[in-house]
Amino acid sequence: MPNRLLLFVALVLLFSCADDPSPKGLVQPEILDVSATVLEDGRVSFSCTMNDTGAVTECGFVLSAGDLQETTLDGEIVDDRQFSALGEGLTAGCRYSYSAFAGNGRALIRKRGGDFAIIPVHGPSGPDNPQNPETPETPPTPPEGPKSMLLKVDSGSNGWVFLPFQGSVNVSVDWGDGSLEAFKGAYADGEWISHKYASAGKYDVCIEGTAEWVTTFGLSYPMSYPEKILAVKRWGNLEASSYDMALKNCINLSEIAADTLGAFRHACVDAFFMGCKSLKEVPDSLFAWYAGESLSGLFLNCEALEIIPAHIFAKCSSVHNFISIFECCSSLTAVPEGLFDDCPEAVELQAAFKGCTGLTSVPVSLFDNNRKVRIFRETFMGCDMVSGESPYTLIGSEKVHLYERDNFRDEFKVPVEYDDCFQPFGYIFVSPKWADYGNIPQSWK
Repeated sequence: MPNRLLLFVALVLLFSCADDPSPKGLVQPEILDVSATVLEDGRVSFSCTMNDTGAVTECGFVLSAGDLQETTLDGEIVDDRQFSALGEGLTAGCRYSYSAFAGNGRALIRKRGGDFAIIPVHGPSGPDNPQNPETPETPPTPPEGPKSMLLKVDSGSNGWVFLPFQGSVNVSVDWGDGSLEAFKGAYADGEWISHKYASAGKYDVCIEGTAEWVTTFGLSYPMSYPEKILAVKRWGNLEASSYDMALKNCINLSEIAADTLGAFRHACVDAFFMGCKSLKEVPDSLFAWYAGESLSGLFLNCEALEIIPAHIFAKCSSVHNFISIFECCSSLTAVPEGLFDDCPEAVELQAAFKGCTGLTSVPVSLFDNNRKVRIFRETFMGCDMVSGESPYTLIGSEKVHLYERDNFRDEFKVPVEYDDCFQPFGYIFVSPKWADYGNIPQSWK
C-alpha cells in the first residue's frame, strides 16, 4: 500500500503543476482539482475536474497493479479495452494510452516515459453524443453453415501436431489419418491438444465443438510447432471469445479462408496473424461479420503480404484501434483507395504502416473518413519510398494534411500523439520521397 500512496502523491504533483511541460504532441488543459481514494482491493481511484475552453469535464480513473482502467466517478467500469497487465503498479518507461471509448464528458490519461497528461475527448454535447441520437440498426445475422474448423497441417519428420485451443474446450477432432478423438476440459498455458502421426505427410484436420480461446502457441512453448499449420481452409464457428494471437508465428501459413459464419464476430483478434511470414494474400471478406473494436497488430510482421484487399474493413465500422495493423509488411507496395472509408470511429493509427519499406503508393484520401483519429504516432515511419503527397482531406477547396488538422477543429479531432509519423528509418542518411516532406513540421518527423 505505501508504494501505491507514493504513486498517488507523485501523480497529484504532476497533475497540479501548471508549469510542467506537456509531453511532445499532447495538449494539457487546466486541471482544476484532483482527488483519490484507496479502494478495498488496494487500487487507487482517481477523479478530477478540468477546464478546456470553458467546458468543465469530470473523469475518474483506476490505476491498479494489473489493468489500467477508465471508470465513472461512482466506480462503474466503462471500458478496459486498451490496457493489459504490466506488473505491479505503473512501470517506468512504458506507454499507457486510453483513447477509444464512447463515454461523454470524460477524459483520458496517458503515460509516456515519466510524463502524464489529462486530455478531454469531447464535450457534453459533442459529435459523439448527439442531442437526438438515432436508434441503432439491428446488425444482420450470419448465415448457417458447417461450424467445424478445417485446418491443413504438415506432420513433419517427428509426427507431432498441436492445436491452439485454451481455456474451456469441448471438441472432437478428426485428424485426417483415420483417428477421431474427443477432448473436454480446461486447458491452461503449456497444455495442448496434440496428436502424433505414424507417417509423415500433409493432413486435413477437422475440429467440431467449442473452444473458449483459439490463441497463440506462445514463444514459451517452442515444442508446439506452430510452423506445422499450413492453411485455414474453413473457420466454421467454435464460439470462441478470443482469437488473440491465434496463429502467431505460423511461419508456413499461406492460405486463410473468409469468415462466412461470424466465427470471430465479437472476439478479440489482436495480433491474429502476427509473424505469419508466408502469408501473401488474404480474402476481402475475412472480417465480413466483425463487430469488435480493435484490430491491433493484425498482420504485424507478415513480411510476405503483397496485397491488401480494398474492402477488407468494409464491415468494421466500430473499430477504434488499428495500432501496428500492417507494421513491417515489407512486401506491400501500395495501399488501396478507400481502405479505411468505412471506419469512422478509428482513433488510433499508431505504427499502422511502420516499416513498410516497399511501400511506394499511398492515396491522398486514405483518411478522409477518419476524422476522430487522435494518434498518428509512427504511422508511416520508415515508409521512405512513398512518392506523392502525404494524405490530406479537402475542406472546401483547401487541402488539410494530417499535420494541419489542428487548424480545423470543427472538422477533425485534434491529434495528440504524432511524433515520428513520417520519420525515415535512415534518419539523416535517407531523404523521404513524400512530395510535401519539406512542409511537414519537425514535430511530425
